[in-house]
Amino acid sequence: MAIHTPSNQSADLVNDPFLDKPEELPFYLDRYILTTGLLGLHRMLTGGHRGVVMISVSFDTLAMSKLRDIYFARLKEVPGGLTKFIGIIVRNIPVGTPASRIAEVMAYIQPFCGTRILRIPPDFKLIDLYANSGGHGFATWLPADEQDGGKTFQTMSTFAKRAALHRQECIITDLETSDDVSTAIAVGCTYVTGPAVAPLIDTPGVVEGLTATHILRHAGFS
Repeated sequence: MAIHTPSNQSADLVNDPFLDKPEELPFYLDRYILTTGLLGLHRMLTGGHRGVVMISVSFDTLAMSKLRDIYFARLKEVPGGLTKFIGIIVRNIPVGTPASRIAEVMAYIQPFCGTRILRIPPDFKLIDLYANSGGHGFATWLPADEQDGGKTFQTMSTFAKRAALHRQECIITDLETSDDVSTAIAVGCTYVTGPAVAPLIDTPGVVEGLTATHILRHAGFS
């Protein structure tokens, strides 16, 4: 059965520039994330606070010279003295990417940030592979397809210990429940993020200092 739309709506869809090259949508998203991240940096510093604004970017954006140049054009406008307040998280790394390629991408972003993080699946073998690629840590998430709490704990504990062995930070993201927070803290990760740690907001606001007590209280432990 065909679905008909009003002619003016069809024209709008045809003229939508984002539909001309849908494969470029991830790049547009990366530029948006960068813009809002730098806005957050401005708000943080003008408010008299100090911290690190973490900005995520897909591997493909950094791996393609044309996209990389456009992306870095905005970062080149940031005064050099402020790069220590910027952290970049490289996400969506294709399976099988060699360590040499990761090191190359890390070298690209090094002049623009003080902290470099790789977001990878919770597989400790990837830490062994990428530990010497020029980053400061690894971000991962709790395995969603694992129903056995004991196996989840073992997987995350091994991941955190491997990161520590290589003197890398271990970050667990997207924590949604108090049980998630409890697991992340228990396995010994360095940083935790997600709705169970602090509420999500539409755009970056002023930095908020969090302590372990605050996190536990927010997650409903006390």
